[in-house]
Amino acid sequence: MAFLIEFSLLFGFFGLINVLVVRFLGNYDFRRKYLVITTLLSIIIPFIPAIPGPSVLVFSQLLPDVEVFAEGVQQAAPAVSEKSISLLSIFLIIYMVGTITLFSRFLIASFKIRQIITGQKSSSEKEQRIIYASAIKNPCSFFNTILLPKGKIFSDEELQAIIRHESLHIQNNHSVEKIFFALIKIFCWWHPTSWQYAQDIDLIHELQVDEQMESYMNPNQYKEILLQLVINPPRLRLTHSFSTNIKKRIQTMNQKKKKFNLIQLSSLCAILLMATIFIHSCAESTEDNYAKKVDEIQIKASSTEINSYDLNVVDTITTFDSDTYEETVELVESTETIYRKLENMPVFPGCNDVYDREELNACSNQKLLHFIYKNITYPAEAKKNGIEGMAVVKFLINEKGKIERRSFARTLGYGIEETVNNMLDKMEDEITWTPGNVNGKDVNVEFTLPVKFKLEDK
Repeated sequence: MAFLIEFSLLFGFFGLINVLVVRFLGNYDFRRKYLVITTLLSIIIPFIPAIPGPSVLVFSQLLPDVEVFAEGVQQAAPAVSEKSISLLSIFLIIYMVGTITLFSRFLIASFKIRQIITGQKSSSEKEQRIIYASAIKNPCSFFNTILLPKGKIFSDEELQAIIRHESLHIQNNHSVEKIFFALIKIFCWWHPTSWQYAQDIDLIHELQVDEQMESYMNPNQYKEILLQLVINPPRLRLTHSFSTNIKKRIQTMNQKKKKFNLIQLSSLCAILLMATIFIHSCAESTEDNYAKKVDEIQIKASSTEINSYDLNVVDTITTFDSDTYEETVELVESTETIYRKLENMPVFPGCNDVYDREELNACSNQKLLHFIYKNITYPAEAKKNGIEGMAVVKFLINEKGKIERRSFARTLGYGIEETVNNMLDKMEDEITWTPGNVNGKDVNVEFTLPVKFKLEDK
């Protein structure tokens, strides 16, 4: 759903700029590239993750995930009602019917063209094939094949102009873009821009060829040939017909082309860039609203070989002189080494009868989880507002086995930090860990605890 919303906004914005600005430019190659590039950007950009990404990289020993459930909460994550499900099903059915219909027409058109190309004799001129067929009502081209109506008499001048015209379509690879936008229209038929782009690319292709034809023959003679085909008979889909948009093409040839200078191009690019970033940021912000859904954040322990770091600590020492009744406060700076991972990690109490190190760590984690689940609750404010997600807290187990220096690496609000802090307060008051040990010396060890608050719908 998030992809569809962002794609729709981007595609709609690019289509609006095309109608207001790009359509009036005389550079047909630029207009072609604009349609192709903005279509691809509309598809690709929604897949680009926001910065920062959805994962948090932490640099300390990672404790087991804690999941706190709000059991029996009626206002948990909003359930999808039967009405909304049926409405979604209706939209899906309508979309599938439209897509299948258009795709069927696409396949039928492709099959007809293939039948004509493979079922008729052809002659070759340079890299193009020329086929005469009675099913062809008007000169057209498809990839490297020129299709001409069988039995229709053209003068030598007209025939040369028609073949030259269709050869230019082939040289410019127009059929590739025509197929591309036909497919976009099939799968995005619900979006007005897909129809707009499909129409515009046809016109741009013809205008580009018309412009190139002016250097090949007299423009007035070329216009006369176009006017002879002003009645546009039924033509094959997916082909470039010589008689497409004749009225617009002649009007365009008679108009003076608007030049597009560097300043205008830079301004257009700047507008497109800023709007794209804004739309993408808004979409990512909505999608990443982890306060309204279960957070799927990935927490990773550091893969670095550096298992400790030095921390500068500034403390105060207060002395009182009983003779002068003066109190002196001194700032004392010291350096402490904080470890992230040790062979002898701190151990939660209750595992005195376990001696194997792996079993000891597993026992410690089990006892820790038991303590956390016993002393943490889902905040009432978070329940009331339907808030769920993950909080990440860092803390030290110091050389005396006590918890200190807590800090949240990820917060949620709505009373969640308070309930985690209350649990850690209780741990600080009641629990003394067996400190981490390096070469027989007790040391400070940093832990990271992810706590996921998850609403349950009963």
